[in-house]
Amino acid sequence: MAMFTFVLKENKTNIEIVITRILLAVAGIATLLYGGTYYLISISTAVILLAISYFVNTISIRFKISLPVVLIIAAVILFIGTHSFIFAGILLCYAFLLKFLQKKPEVIITADNVLLKKVFKDEVFEWQQFNNIILKDGLLTLDFVDNKLLQLVVDEDETKVEEKQFNSFCREQLVSA
Repeated sequence: MAMFTFVLKENKTNIEIVITRILLAVAGIATLLYGGTYYLISISTAVILLAISYFVNTISIRFKISLPVVLIIAAVILFIGTHSFIFAGILLCYAFLLKFLQKKPEVIITADNVLLKKVFKDEVFEWQQFNNIILKDGLLTLDFVDNKLLQLVVDEDETKVEEKQFNSFCREQLVSA
């Protein structure tokens, strides 16, 4: 049985970056407010956390460091500055939450059905629900019978599918459905 898996490019807003920036900025301020008697350490860690907050997007893109790793490093720095497990724990909880929710959406197409895998909910469609399915230049188009159209950008670095073979497979499935 033929099966094609497409990993989709993420086209969501970078809400994770915004939330991470806010948490790191609050962590920097918390270090100043709740730092111990070692003022130099408190001020240094606060400056480092505020700098990470400002440059978190650049750090994650240029140095290819994921947000959970940045948050774990920030939690260690925050612990050094405040000696508080609670503040560091909040950053760690958010880091682990991000790690588990950062699942790229996928489309799995088999001879039986089409499966759209999302973070929270998977959708299964039968072949009878489609007028056409086509892959062209990294764009997967799902044309439904009910006039709904989904155009999904495929991450070509993570998806290795032969375009002609896939399109002929889909034509065969649509004719037999």
